[in-house]
Amino acid sequence: MASRLVNSYTASQSRKSHKKSRLGCGNCKRRRIKCDEKKPECSNCLRHSVYCDYKNATGDERGAELCRQPSDACDSAPEQQADDSYTFISSNQTHFKPPKRRHARRNVTPMQVELQIPAPEPCAAVANKPFNFSATDMVLFHHLISSKDLGGSNRMAISQFTRLGFSFHYLLHLLLAISSFHLARHGGDDHLSQIAGHSGDYLAEGERHYSLAVGVVAAQIPSLGKENGLALYAAALLIFLCSVARGPQPLEYLAFRDDGQAGSLALFMGVRTVLETCTASFAIDASLMHAADHKEPSSDGEGKLNSWARNPTVLNEYSSELSQLSQILLTVPSNCDAASYHQAFEHLQCIYQSLYSPDSKLNELDLWPTIFGWLYTLPSPFLTALQCRESVSLVLFSFFLVLLKELDSAWFLRDWPEHILIGILHNLESSHQPFIRWPMEVLKCPSY
Repeated sequence: MASRLVNSYTASQSRKSHKKSRLGCGNCKRRRIKCDEKKPECSNCLRHSVYCDYKNATGDERGAELCRQPSDACDSAPEQQADDSYTFISSNQTHFKPPKRRHARRNVTPMQVELQIPAPEPCAAVANKPFNFSATDMVLFHHLISSKDLGGSNRMAISQFTRLGFSFHYLLHLLLAISSFHLARHGGDDHLSQIAGHSGDYLAEGERHYSLAVGVVAAQIPSLGKENGLALYAAALLIFLCSVARGPQPLEYLAFRDDGQAGSLALFMGVRTVLETCTASFAIDASLMHAADHKEPSSDGEGKLNSWARNPTVLNEYSSELSQLSQILLTVPSNCDAASYHQAFEHLQCIYQSLYSPDSKLNELDLWPTIFGWLYTLPSPFLTALQCRESVSLVLFSFFLVLLKELDSAWFLRDWPEHILIGILHNLESSHQPFIRWPMEVLKCPSY
């Protein structure tokens, strides 16, 4: 009677049976989590952006693996289950086997015990998809973190991008592409060439890394979620930066192209789309990717942030020129969204006043968000008009180039305002060309 009571009690406390994953992928087995066995990639691997071994495993291989697995206790005969209600461990040293633990013990350092910090888990993305650095890649990475134009000027931002890139390797490719384009535009580096043993074609290296990254990012965009949202936002930002870092290209004028395709400004709008999606749907804080090394003003005035030199010509003439520019809004074609043109002009006027008015309090760090804020808030109909090279939209964009010239200290923006303005001049109707006289004088661009 007592034996029957003990057996019924232990049976009620036993673990409930559940559907087991017998053909789970290798990643799920190592992590001891349930695999949904979806092909060609299971949901867990797809969600964490890691390689799933289902891609190369055939049905025969998976079947053979199942045959090699020991049968579970739930598959044994009923009478055997009744007899095995208790587990006995022999004290004979010859046949002694210690019982298996339900969970593997992790190696925890004394510091982690004291601070109660959980032991870090290995990054599956790095373990399963190693990033094979070549000698040239090592040179590019060294240049990325040491150049004053790149990582040397903002170590915190580069550190955050590279740290995220260790889990999402397409970010590392984009960072190496930017480093390559910087070397290509500055004629290379003799010291780095000696380290690599040859003078590499940095432009070709940059294009290779850029193409590899864009292919992976394009495949990841449909699965945008909380796990990869910040990485894809950073990738969209770096893709736009790469398109500018190449330097001015024939047919490419950022807002439009001479061949009728969308310019690189469409990539910048992709940054806006990813950010809005992540912020609204996944509550992702993208400000983590914009940390800057702030300089505190010293007692002798060195390092002050409000000492940027305004263009004196723009300072004295912008008000009257904008008044004349407002007249062009009367010539907006009837088939265009006139409200989007007015919105773009009013925001442009506000930026000019905040930068050049006598009581302006903007400092050097405010230039970037203020000037690029105009691009970020452009209405979609106005962007479409720019891509179609509509004359009034091109004239308004030419006045934005005067503001963009204020950021000429950034290496990747150099020569772009002049290049774009020449493209606008070539695409404008003769009746609208007089409206861009002032931007051409400020940027010192030659006319026909």
